[in-house]
Amino acid sequence: SSKAGYKHRLLLLLDEFTSLGKLPIMEKALAYIAGYGGKVYIIVQDITQLNAVYGKDNALMANCHVRIAYAPNTIETAKTLSDMTGKTTVVEEKVSLSGSRSGHMKNASVNMTETARPLLTPDECMRLPGPEKDSQGKVIKPGDMLIFTAGQSPIYGRQILYFFDPVFSSRAKMPVPGLNALYQSGISDSLYQPRPKEWYAALPSASAKVEESTEAAPAAKENAYEQYFTA
Repeated sequence: SSKAGYKHRLLLLLDEFTSLGKLPIMEKALAYIAGYGGKVYIIVQDITQLNAVYGKDNALMANCHVRIAYAPNTIETAKTLSDMTGKTTVVEEKVSLSGSRSGHMKNASVNMTETARPLLTPDECMRLPGPEKDSQGKVIKPGDMLIFTAGQSPIYGRQILYFFDPVFSSRAKMPVPGLNALYQSGISDSLYQPRPKEWYAALPSASAKVEESTEAAPAAKENAYEQYFTA
């Protein structure tokens, strides 16, 4: 079945990926998981941390179609990002004058030379501006980032603050799957917390309570979000 034929798409988000230890299956799964309608979002602190767990010859980054980087803390990661951005051509102009000290300068020559330099040097990568916060710790201004897409030129971009964007903000307010009056924390698909049998056979009285609770919950959550950003 093609990706368009899948009813649901899966996003596997793995924050602090290296804290899970080495998962050999991940190096293989990244190559074909997209064919099953899934995407993997891996977050690590820096490249050296990833290499320490999976080795320098790992294929994790090579199998990622999009790579996003923020200001690194290690020079090794900064050098890698600098190499990934590539090089640019810089034109230098040199003027030389010759003649006697007491008289006029008789000869003048101008030389134009083209030299290559990194598009972003390692120290420039480490100085990428981060998000700005106020005295209460709230993010008020986004930071900068580098975006690398396979087959495309690198992009110097800026973060999107989801709570200032109406589309992403509404998505963040979506209720937890399986949230109802009986299971107020939602239902998990975890192997350690399987779905209870009662969840599959909801009673009419319980469904009525669910409708009442779901109508009141979004209003309360929306007010909490507004108070956070308007306070």
